[in-house]
Amino acid sequence: MTAKRRGTIKKSAFDRVIEAALRLSSANVKMFPQTGLMRSAVKTAVESRLTVYDSLYIALAQRLKSPLLSLDLEQADVARKAGLVVVRD
Repeated sequence: MTAKRRGTIKKSAFDRVIEAALRLSSANVKMFPQTGLMRSAVKTAVESRLTVYDSLYIALAQRLKSPLLSLDLEQADVARKAGLVVVRD
């Protein structure tokens, strides 16, 4: 969406990206609603100064009792402090 707003991607390419994302989401990607994660994510964001967006991934990993895959050093550090296993490869 950012690339579309900034005009750095053509409409035809943007439309192909959206179609690919929709195909993936129906076949290989499991979607999770944010509503059940928001309270925890906002709390983490406020306490750690991460974005709510980054904190949602931490909240989801906590909910699923799953490792967090992240290359973001700050997000990984906050996740480790919250007791999560972080995979950086």
